[in-house]
Amino acid sequence: MAVLVAVVILLAFGAGFALATRLRVATARHDEHAAMAPHEPPGTSFVRFDVIAPRGTRSASLEHHDEEWRAEMRAIGARLRAADVAAIVFVHGTFVGHDPLGLARLARRALPRTGGRVARALERTTREGIHAVLGDLGTYGAEYVALFERAIGGDIPCTRFAWSSENHHLARLRGAIDLARVLAVHAQMSPRRRLVLIGHSHAGQLFALLSHFLASGGEAAALYDVARAHGVDTTGLADAIESLRACALDVVTQGAAPRYRWTPRAGIRAMHLVNERDAIRRVAVHGSDLPAPTPSERAINARLVPLLGESTDARTLVQRALAPVRADTTGHTYFVDYGRRFLRDGAGHGVYTRFDAMLFNARLMVDHFYPVAPAA
Repeated sequence: MAVLVAVVILLAFGAGFALATRLRVATARHDEHAAMAPHEPPGTSFVRFDVIAPRGTRSASLEHHDEEWRAEMRAIGARLRAADVAAIVFVHGTFVGHDPLGLARLARRALPRTGGRVARALERTTREGIHAVLGDLGTYGAEYVALFERAIGGDIPCTRFAWSSENHHLARLRGAIDLARVLAVHAQMSPRRRLVLIGHSHAGQLFALLSHFLASGGEAAALYDVARAHGVDTTGLADAIESLRACALDVVTQGAAPRYRWTPRAGIRAMHLVNERDAIRRVAVHGSDLPAPTPSERAINARLVPLLGESTDARTLVQRALAPVRADTTGHTYFVDYGRRFLRDGAGHGVYTRFDAMLFNARLMVDHFYPVAPAA
């Protein structure tokens, strides 16, 4: 079963890579800066990747890195502590979670007695297999997060949030609800009142959904109604959201397509990193979802279309993918020239989570959110 999951995931990645490559070739004759400029909101910057301080080794052990790199990361940690950061939570994107095809969930439903055990084995095997194959390409592994925590001083908890990573509206709604509950635990365990979220790819859609719940507007009410009407577990969600409202949330997306609309609210800030050569981001737009595995879930996704946009629609996908590259309309977008490593970095979409980009991305984050360094 694990082999089947791996094969299907590789096929899905391959199809997306092929489509993204064709779109990249079709639009290569246009200068991207010229194409984007007339369409971008004021909160947009263009920056070039800088290693700042080279890593001494590819090892995940902090002791194996050059002192200059370690000093830069310690300085980032000092600025995070001065900003009252309680925890940093890393959130992966689509296809790299523990149940990207929904098979574990189906096992729980189909096998009343043994489904839980089978599902847990599937999730563990899938998660371990994906990280063994991809390493730091397009996903935050345990070694990445552990190194980040130690490098910034070891006293700000850094954790990974795992969700199914299925590619449709309902899976992302479930993920956002679970994320709210996890963040509430962090908020309740620390006297510090600021949380940092760093998310790759469609993790950005989870953050956008979280903004709706925090704002408690009409969108949140509609999402609640759809979730409860179709059996999505919302236990403790209202209390979790109430706890989060007492916190400040600083959110970083990396390679997230501008799909779901964010709801502005006081206390939440967002910045978005976009690789100028990220071809996968171009095809992760409206219409690019896969059909959910069951008829009931497909019906829920259809109900979510008026709220979240077209789910599975080839025409919408092609139209959006061929449109000029866009920034997100909420927060500040940094278009980054990470260099010409298109194939090595998974059509440009896996560059954000590389160990070699850790220091640069972290420095950009603290310079944006916490520009004043603490006194010596």
